[in-house]
Amino acid sequence: MPKIPSKASVIISIILAVMFGGIVVGLGIILPFEISRPGPTEDFIKVLLADKLGESYLLWFMLWCYAILAVALACCIAVTLLLLRVRKGLVFTAKSVSYIRFISWMCVLLAAVILVAQYFHAAAFIIALAMSFLGLSLRVVKNVIEAATEIKNENDLTV
Repeated sequence: MPKIPSKASVIISIILAVMFGGIVVGLGIILPFEISRPGPTEDFIKVLLADKLGESYLLWFMLWCYAILAVALACCIAVTLLLLRVRKGLVFTAKSVSYIRFISWMCVLLAAVILVAQYFHAAAFIIALAMSFLGLSLRVVKNVIEAATEIKNENDLTV
């Protein structure tokens, strides 16, 4: 498989992060129309939620979906800002570490929000577990980048 040059790879990643953010915003815009439209989606949501939440099940489902979309958008913005720093060569800096820290905590928050759905469907636990593992993995990456930043700063002082 051919190797993509580093600068092109970062640009592709920035484009994908912005596109993903656009998709998240688009989903936020169409969500109320899609949920309230009669059809299989509304029937599925009603069967899944109406017994436990009563008549306000659509409102609660929309709030839950918007919470997920808000966290996802925050992650998209942080990833884009981090990638812009990578493009400038500002990888081993405190600001870059803070972006990775923020993204990791957003993954943990997303796991918690998704875990709420386990009350309605047991499969949500698997998704929450995967998001927790992603958050943990990003914490490890953050710790490695943070240690490398400290080493870089020490080496910069030793001339």
